[in-house]
Amino acid sequence: MWVLRTQRCAVQGGLANGSLVQKRFVSWAPKKPAQSSFPRRTGVIAMKAGMIPAWDKWGVRHSLTVLAIENVQVTQVKTKKEDVVDALVVGSGLAKPSRLSWSQKGQFAKYDLPYKRHLAQFSVSPENFLPVGTRITAKHFVPGSAKAL
Repeated sequence: MWVLRTQRCAVQGGLANGSLVQKRFVSWAPKKPAQSSFPRRTGVIAMKAGMIPAWDKWGVRHSLTVLAIENVQVTQVKTKKEDVVDALVVGSGLAKPSRLSWSQKGQFAKYDLPYKRHLAQFSVSPENFLPVGTRITAKHFVPGSAKAL
């Protein structure tokens, strides 16, 4: 957010008495984001499957993106008390064991989950935590909910 600030500074060499003058400048000062009253829900990892056209009631054509959601599960729950952030780690796809590190294999074995190829962390509200192993499908999302792409 751009903020207009005023600063008093001494002019060097301009005024013999060294008096102070007002100087205005614009600087960037980040503001703390307002807390949203809307709960944050988890996201999903999807793969683009293609595009299809759709027409609205006025006959205007719109392009729609088709996303494929394959084998998406919650793999880890992070809380502020233990991990400094409220978040869910979500995994999708299947991975070969030879492509994973020992720590990743241990994380999946701890909860008896299949190895996941892609992992992503989503910040969520504490009331929207899902248990580890929960499958996320398109039914998880409701019409009209905000989605960030």
